[in-house]
Amino acid sequence: MCVGVTQDGALESADRDSLALPADQVALIERVCAANSRTVVIVSAPPPTAPFPTPRAS
Repeated sequence: MCVGVTQDGALESADRDSLALPADQVALIERVCAANSRTVVIVSAPPPTAPFPTPRAS
């Protein structure tokens, strides 16, 4: 799956409120990974982006 910020959210002329991915995207990552532990997540966002969900042991 691919998540990230929109082009508007990545403007260098605008300050970001947070370095975190949007909460709805983090929740989506967690739900998809819970359903399929072999999920690959691609993050399209300007660095830095944190925190990223921690993988859970199966």
